[in-house]
Amino acid sequence: MTLLEVTGLSKTFRKGKIRAVDGISLTVQAGDTLGLVGESGCGKSTTGRMLMRLLEPSAGRIIFDGKDITRLGARQLRPLRRDIQMIFQDPFSSLNPRHTVGEIIGTPLKILRPEANVRKTVQEILERVGLAPEHAGRYPHQFSGGQAQRIGIARALVVRPRLIVADEPVSALDVSIQAQIINLMSDLRRDLGLSYIFIAHDLAVVRHVCQRIAVMYLGRVVEIGDREQIYATPAHPYTSALLSAVPIPHPVAERARKRMVLQGDPPSPANPPAGCAFSPRCPKAASRCHAERPALTEVAGRLVACHFPETA
Repeated sequence: MTLLEVTGLSKTFRKGKIRAVDGISLTVQAGDTLGLVGESGCGKSTTGRMLMRLLEPSAGRIIFDGKDITRLGARQLRPLRRDIQMIFQDPFSSLNPRHTVGEIIGTPLKILRPEANVRKTVQEILERVGLAPEHAGRYPHQFSGGQAQRIGIARALVVRPRLIVADEPVSALDVSIQAQIINLMSDLRRDLGLSYIFIAHDLAVVRHVCQRIAVMYLGRVVEIGDREQIYATPAHPYTSALLSAVPIPHPVAERARKRMVLQGDPPSPANPPAGCAFSPRCPKAASRCHAERPALTEVAGRLVACHFPETA
């Protein structure tokens, strides 16, 4: 069942001069995880905030569970907040330092699930994310980064959402702690039937979490496909470049493989190229690429926005 469907979603700033997100379309099935990947500044976090309606879309539609939520007002959105929650990149900046953990987790519960036993539910959710019930009386600064992110996950889970938008949830953590949080999120998805949109720039992390992957470049989706397809046979040159930058944990194989090194910097969203956004840096670019914007079309079982995709 399709839980979320996004069509032609765009976001501009400075009176339309900067197009941060440029007409993306994607879907999330119930119980699945979609990875949204790309380098910094490509529009991933802006997309996540629009899906949460923390930012107003400039164009496009957001359909959640068959209902168009694109233009709902604050009062109409309130019941929806129970179904869609967010986990933020920096746990400490997203937790109120003046509130105890019990208050941080219990406040959305009081607002969105007033029928619940707040104290009991907070203790249960703390145990589920690997913290002790007595931690409810402590403040955020008394926890490590990994523990603070568990608190952020608990706050998102406590209202029993169906979809969680996770915006770089492990990028601020040590590698060993990243693995713990990733395993926790995977277990919660399996046990609670959650769906995730997992925003990240690290493809090694995304591979362990997501069933499907959407690759973004300069505000546009350039490739969408199943995890195994994307990693085994990337069809878009930008996806190939991202994958070639992922280290291989084997010194001999790492030295032997051929990296795809991109030249130059990404274009400015204030002045994007006329054709394919990737054409100024693409080693395969031809005159058509500089003049004509490629549409997302099906190639070898996935969607690719490229005039000359890899098909092998």
